[in-house]
Amino acid sequence: MIKQQQCLLQVTRENDLNDLVVSYDSSNNPYSFYSDKRWVFFNEKITISFKSLSGEFEKTIKDIAFKIIQSSMLMSKTSMLKNLIFGSVTFQNLILRQGGNSYKDLDNTIIYSAVIADARLLKLKYKTWKNSLIFFQL
Repeated sequence: MIKQQQCLLQVTRENDLNDLVVSYDSSNNPYSFYSDKRWVFFNEKITISFKSLSGEFEKTIKDIAFKIIQSSMLMSKTSMLKNLIFGSVTFQNLILRQGGNSYKDLDNTIIYSAVIADARLLKLKYKTWKNSLIFFQL
């Protein structure tokens, strides 16, 4: 079923992700759509808010969050998603401050170095960095 959903995501992306249903209410009616700024999963008791993200940042994190939700292998989806959102917003803000517009901009050594320097100036602790970087491993 997960492979079918991944294939569906690929096919749908080519057409239009906006209509993709990501969650259903207790009566099995569509509740959250991929294009929504907030996804609510009643069975898992998880709510994900993308309100602090924009543009390519939001698009990237929605892709990762969708994969996390669909994964049957992950036991701790709630904490993984919490770290994902926290980390994504933290890095989005740091990247935007350096003139970037997506996480891919961290591949640029000038922007990457500026983000690191900015994080040090803001005195972000190691734990913050560690938790924020988790989503880059997905």
